[in-house]
Amino acid sequence: MARFRVTRPEADHTIPMEDWLSLSREVVISVLAEQSGLQMKVTLSRDKRYVYCRLRAPARSLMFQADVDNHRLQFCPEVDPSYEFWDPTNKRDEENEILEEQKLVDRDTANERLEKYYDAGKIGPNDLAVFEDETQLQWSTRLHTLERIMDEVTAEPRFRN
Repeated sequence: MARFRVTRPEADHTIPMEDWLSLSREVVISVLAEQSGLQMKVTLSRDKRYVYCRLRAPARSLMFQADVDNHRLQFCPEVDPSYEFWDPTNKRDEENEILEEQKLVDRDTANERLEKYYDAGKIGPNDLAVFEDETQLQWSTRLHTLERIMDEVTAEPRFRN
């Protein structure tokens, strides 16, 4: 709060309403983040009429609370490439990753790769083979997803030198 304190304004001093709203928003968010320990990300809508606030508890806090409650956690890597991947304003070149995800794999190749991953202990028996009722698109998508989880898919570097 100390960073927002200034000398007392004169009676005739004014500021634009937009600046007042921005300052008020910053103070509220700062206090909420400090008091709650939550991580916050605030964004404005494109027309700047709405403020969106995304809250989440840090992983360390979740693990601590799970330990207090004697709750066993099962960790699984994220499949979703993150908010930034889907953000239309983010100027990343994702074309290679998207094209890789759209490639269809034939049944024999998919089965061979799944067996290889199972033998290496990277997937469980439930994912071992292509199922009879799956379409080529379904088993290809499942294979690409499993490879993303195992980091078998090479992603484009975010920053290039």
